[in-house]
Amino acid sequence: MMPTMNFLRIGCGLLCGLVTVSRAEPPEWSATPDAVISLKTTEGTMRYNLAEFTVEPGARVKLHLENEDGLQHNLVLIKAEGSAATGLAFAQEIWAGGEAALARGWMPSDSAKVLAASRLLDPKGNEDLYFVAPRKAADYPFVCTVPGHATIMNGIMKVRQSKPAFKDLQYRLYEGEWTALPDFASLTPVISGPVPGGLITLDVIGKRKPDKFALVFEGTFEVAEDDEYEFFLGSDDGSRLILDGEGELEANGIHPFKTVSKKLPLTKGLHSLQVHYFEAMGGEGLALAAKRKKGGLLNFSRDNPDSFGKRTPPPPVIALRPVREGEAVIYRNFIEGSSPRGIAVGYPGGVNICWDADVCNVALVWRGAFMDAGRHWTGRGVGAQPPMGFDVASAAKGYPLQILTNPEETWKEFSIGTIKSEKDVPDPQKEISLKLPNPDYQFRGYRLDAKRFPEFRYRFRKLEVTDRFEPELFSGGAQGLRRVITFKGETEPRTMQRVAIVQGEPDAEGYHPAGPIAVRVVGGAVQLRPGQGGRELLVAVTAPQELEVHYRWFSVMGGKAPGAP
Repeated sequence: MMPTMNFLRIGCGLLCGLVTVSRAEPPEWSATPDAVISLKTTEGTMRYNLAEFTVEPGARVKLHLENEDGLQHNLVLIKAEGSAATGLAFAQEIWAGGEAALARGWMPSDSAKVLAASRLLDPKGNEDLYFVAPRKAADYPFVCTVPGHATIMNGIMKVRQSKPAFKDLQYRLYEGEWTALPDFASLTPVISGPVPGGLITLDVIGKRKPDKFALVFEGTFEVAEDDEYEFFLGSDDGSRLILDGEGELEANGIHPFKTVSKKLPLTKGLHSLQVHYFEAMGGEGLALAAKRKKGGLLNFSRDNPDSFGKRTPPPPVIALRPVREGEAVIYRNFIEGSSPRGIAVGYPGGVNICWDADVCNVALVWRGAFMDAGRHWTGRGVGAQPPMGFDVASAAKGYPLQILTNPEETWKEFSIGTIKSEKDVPDPQKEISLKLPNPDYQFRGYRLDAKRFPEFRYRFRKLEVTDRFEPELFSGGAQGLRRVITFKGETEPRTMQRVAIVQGEPDAEGYHPAGPIAVRVVGGAVQLRPGQGGRELLVAVTAPQELEVHYRWFSVMGGKAPGAP
């Protein structure tokens, strides 16, 4: 019998297990925290609105969490340094605790691992958390620990020193016309003095003409212990970094903003630093920062180099949802795990499929959030988009039907051909493989019912096939899908339907484990034979015939809204 957990629902009154966390501002803060972070869950996407936020080492932090989604969520900030993968591994340890972890509000029994944690918040609930950030500059993950959510519902708290690195900083301004960095020793500055704020900035030129000038910045900074620093110098136009009298980095000449970097070992104590810069025409910019190998950041300039502190912002999240309650939503675009002719369908109840029109078969099933259209509906829409949810399964990729001439014949998942192809070669000899249309199959589109549930239609040789899915709820609240495949027309001998690649033995109800789901077939005799990655679950097809395939996840999807079915 396969394990099926009947996860109970918990309201917002349950505290986060054994974790001690301040839910009222400590009096000694005098209502003046060093940092106030506002973080929300986004409706229908199972994500936080911030993928990361930054605080100072040792900062007194007030974190305001709002749950704008229709499911229950929490937030757990982990003491361990790491990435999103660290947060996921932490959550998976909790999920393995089953109902004991549920009784603790999906919190670990070892509170020493947690820096701060919220309650399990009901929809539209909110909470304030108060904590002191770690002294060590590093990345600290945060996750929603409700089962399944941490796969996409995670982020990073960056602890970084943002105070100026310089103990003193002076500048010298020169006017002239150059195409490369000049010999500053032979020039006389038009003005010089201390830099207000202690950070390199081009604002020191004041109201002077923004082109045809040069600058030298000079100061000292202190290194607390021997460490390796990676320096990032960015400029438009030319720039040079001189450290302890030695030229280390250079981006000379007239050019758009670009960044160069170099790793340098620095010993404990004071170090001198100079930055040379000139601006010829057009845009201008100058930035310098350094990352410590042992963690932490030194800011030498008000702006960050492009290759360091700035990243191309991701496309906005456009979470697709049905227009009306009880209906399905359809998304046709490039979907990861399917051919370019994938058709994704999001059903009520948070269960979803992607049906591949190239092979006339379901490519993926998953639960939770449906699809994010942000990649394809903004900009140029490059690349394939993965499902937004979790527990993604590919039961049996490739063609669903085949006429087996013998029981050991290999299943043909795709039609593969080869052609000779070499770029700019008149007589190519190199062969490449490519997928070819299969003449046995013809996709004939799909029809929508009143709930916008599609019925996919295709022809296989002399068979007319329809393929339909609908959500299914099992005892205990576990989710699933019911698939109905109908065959009409003429069946040729030894026509087989491959339903899934399964692992292990079926349970008492006939459900075969297949990765994150279990599969059961009704309406046909099941045959099992060795296959790649497990055993192939096959069913003999004799038209007219109707097969039911039931896909069931092993547990209730965590964080249901109270009172939800």
